[in-house]
Amino acid sequence: MAATGDTAGAAILHALVEAWWQEQQAWDAALRQTMMANHEINNALVGVSGNVQLLLMSAAGRQPGIRERLEVVLREAGRVERAARGLGERKAQLGIGSSPTPNEEDAFGGHAAPAA
Repeated sequence: MAATGDTAGAAILHALVEAWWQEQQAWDAALRQTMMANHEINNALVGVSGNVQLLLMSAAGRQPGIRERLEVVLREAGRVERAARGLGERKAQLGIGSSPTPNEEDAFGGHAAPAA
């Protein structure tokens, strides 16, 4: 680009920057949607763990064999919970807030994305 003004060069540069910006926006939106998965995982784990604990307190949960299998489910649910917690911590490190963008609302069926 010449110092006297290269409008064609400036237009090309503007188009390149705009294309890069659009790619960044799309990538950021996809990342936010992916990172919201930790909330959904935690919700499911509450249901699984709660129901397993109820079964463990029942007559069925006191039966040999069944109790051991339920304890395995609880232990594995704990592993998933720790992994989801790590995902949530990474979300906080990346500065992904709890205020959804319109694209995030679309990803959750028209409802706001869940807060972490």
